[in-house]
Amino acid sequence: MAVWLLEEFDRSTGAYWCRHLLTGLSDAEVRSWLGLERLDGDLYDVPVEGLMNISRRYGIAVSPGEVEYLLGRGANPTA
Repeated sequence: MAVWLLEEFDRSTGAYWCRHLLTGLSDAEVRSWLGLERLDGDLYDVPVEGLMNISRRYGIAVSPGEVEYLLGRGANPTA
C-alpha cells in the first residue's frame, strides 16, 4: 500500500536528512496543499503554505530556510 512521506532534503549536499510518514493523508489533501489539480508523479516540491499545513497537522517542526521539503508517494516502510 502506498503512503505519503515528507522528506527533508539538502540539495547542496544531495543528502536526505529525515523522512516522516504522513499517515491518513489523502491524495485530495496533497493536491490541495501543493496547489495542483492532479498528481502526475510520485515526488513533489512542497510550497511553504503546504508545508505549514503538514507541520500543523502532524506536529513536525520544519525549517524551510535550511532544507528543502519533498512530498513523495512510496511504499509503507512499516508494512
